[in-house]
Amino acid sequence: MSAYVTSPTGRLENCEIVDLDNCNYSIKFVPKEMGVHTVSVKHKEMHIPGSPFEFTVGPLQGGGAHKVRASGNGLVRGEVHATNEFNIYTREAGAGGLAIAVEGPAKAEIDFFDRKDGSCGVEYSCPEPGEYQISIKFNDEHIPDSPFNVAIVPPFGDAKRLTIHSLKTKGLDVNRQYTFSVNFNGARGHVDARITAPSGMEEPCVVQEMSDDHYAIRFIPKENGVHWIHVRFNGRDIPDSPFRIVVGQANADPGRVFASGS
Repeated sequence: MSAYVTSPTGRLENCEIVDLDNCNYSIKFVPKEMGVHTVSVKHKEMHIPGSPFEFTVGPLQGGGAHKVRASGNGLVRGEVHATNEFNIYTREAGAGGLAIAVEGPAKAEIDFFDRKDGSCGVEYSCPEPGEYQISIKFNDEHIPDSPFNVAIVPPFGDAKRLTIHSLKTKGLDVNRQYTFSVNFNGARGHVDARITAPSGMEEPCVVQEMSDDHYAIRFIPKENGVHWIHVRFNGRDIPDSPFRIVVGQANADPGRVFASGS
């Protein structure tokens, strides 16, 4: 497990991780600036659900729907009859009420739980595949990026068993080869991968079998910027694919970037 904090000016620092036993951990950091910080927590080099987490250092500024943020895999994609999750951060928004709706080919079941720390979690399940729209409103106003368009797909099946290891996600160099591994964990099938550059150019990755259950995937980024690595099993993206990597010198955490507007 790893954790790092990104300050409002884009400085990255590692957090202290304390093992509390029974699979519980404490994440500690000392803020050196005022404003919104994000803490990224990763397990096996992938963000855990809800990461990156936002914390405000100092007094809160003017609130409103534009101060609410939402993130999580459940706002990007989901699986039929599965629990799909995302998080909403309202600490900076001030007093108000949230309204959440999931609309699509079939009625979704939604569960909401308030963590009492300025954030809340949302879980939803869809009985049919298709394109769904998730609307999040604060005091009857859409928050940034709402409504979210989410693709709900059939169950991943054995693709759920695959795990990614040693995938470096930031600070990569152009024209240098990188390798990560995929463990099948008992699944049976074919794996392939490709990398998409910022320009939109796609190239296949080199997949090499290391053993019956273990494959190495190699790629060489040719451009600076954000790339996406698609890993597919039996012709379908595995959970969390595509994976985002940052090539070149980057002083900012991509988790701190938000876009809004018409």
